[in-house]
Amino acid sequence: MGMIVKLEWRWPNGLIYYQRGKQCNAKKWELIVNVMKKWENFVNHNGPHRIQFKEIIEGKHSNGKVCDNYIEVVCDETTSRTDAGCVGLRHGIQVGGRMVFQVAFDDIKNIPHEVGHIIGLGHEHMHSDSTAEPKEFFAERQMEQERKNCDEQGVYDKKSIMHYSGDKLGSKFNKIDDWKTTVRAQPSKELVEDSYWTPSWGDIHAIRQMYPAAIPSQGL
Repeated sequence: MGMIVKLEWRWPNGLIYYQRGKQCNAKKWELIVNVMKKWENFVNHNGPHRIQFKEIIEGKHSNGKVCDNYIEVVCDETTSRTDAGCVGLRHGIQVGGRMVFQVAFDDIKNIPHEVGHIIGLGHEHMHSDSTAEPKEFFAERQMEQERKNCDEQGVYDKKSIMHYSGDKLGSKFNKIDDWKTTVRAQPSKELVEDSYWTPSWGDIHAIRQMYPAAIPSQGL
């Protein structure tokens, strides 16, 4: 059902703050924000609003106060890798503060997966019941670090959007045929497109377990 970041590294009250880097053009920015809003729609549908992405400017809230923890989205045309750089508030050797979400110029297919990391989901193939071989993707040190940062939540979910592909073709998603034929969490047709980035029901349930309470009214 999910590898989820430990309690102390989750976003307080389910409020996920982000800001736009200067390098992001309007088209790319619209795509990134749309992915964030789709995650919100899946998680919050037909229940309390558990998570919310909120934009800030120059590291500050609308009231002028400095934001303690936030994601800065940087669109980098010099790299081929899209990388959230964190799981929840945990990144590198630090916790919280300014975290960089690096979006490559021509690598948009991985954006939904990386936003899953920002919310607090780890790599599903790291689950102890995984049929995949994590060592195919990670060095031993990285595997140890991820297992240290995350807890297992329920059973192994092979259909998770957080599961690397077993075909070694560089896709972080399951094979396209799996995405097209699998029945996924579809709260309404308006919230789901016919695409293969959709999270599994296990992904959504894992996030609801991470953030069980409704966002305080002042956060909405």
